[in-house]
Amino acid sequence: GRDWAMTDAEEKISRFLRALLAQLVHGKALAIVRLAPKKNGIAAWHNLVAEYEPALAARWCAQLAKLLSPEDWSTKRPSEFLEALMTWERKVGEYEVSTGVRMPGPYKCATIMRHAPVAIRQFLRMHPEDVMSSYVKLKGALESYHGLSLRHIRRCRRRVSWCCRIE
Repeated sequence: GRDWAMTDAEEKISRFLRALLAQLVHGKALAIVRLAPKKNGIAAWHNLVAEYEPALAARWCAQLAKLLSPEDWSTKRPSEFLEALMTWERKVGEYEVSTGVRMPGPYKCATIMRHAPVAIRQFLRMHPEDVMSSYVKLKGALESYHGLSLRHIRRCRRRVSWCCRIE
């Protein structure tokens, strides 16, 4: 590790950090902490991050790839899609919190246009282009589609119950 000059206060904090890390970790992580000088908790922390961060990066990459190509959307009925989309949005939020990187709106729009059920993609294509200009507008259009679908289903059920009434 590299040595750098620390003030007395920084050295005190650094020693505390190393002692704290030595108490909190075990196994391989503890061996990594013990490689750093006793007074240098910052070096111990740096070594831990260097060892374990690559695994996080690979996991985040896999998580992003899965978010950009949801497998089951195209098989959903349009009436089920909004719920699947809300689950996807929750997963996007978890990804954004864990990585500190926000998924841009155009990526969200492109994912929906590529993987949504055919009926929903057709509905979105009939909208003005500005629906694709922001995720908020696209989501609003999807919610209006969902509302229209529910009203259509209710109307059909009323007609069927009216036609099939036995008097």
